[in-house]
Amino acid sequence: MNGHNNAILQVCWSQDDTKLFSCSADKTVSIWDVFESKRIKKMKGHEGFVNSIDSTKKGTELVRE
Repeated sequence: MNGHNNAILQVCWSQDDTKLFSCSADKTVSIWDVFESKRIKKMKGHEGFVNSIDSTKKGTELVRE
């Protein structure tokens, strides 16, 4: 899947395993649809590398499409 313009620093699954969250040295976070193999959302605005991302284990997820 194409999308980030620099190294991907971490990837994690959503609670329901239908999406992947990724963060990158290109200062963005992306949400990916696993079944469609495409990016759903790209979030910009960080001033530096986004080193880490994680999903909640239960409850409402904070990052949504």
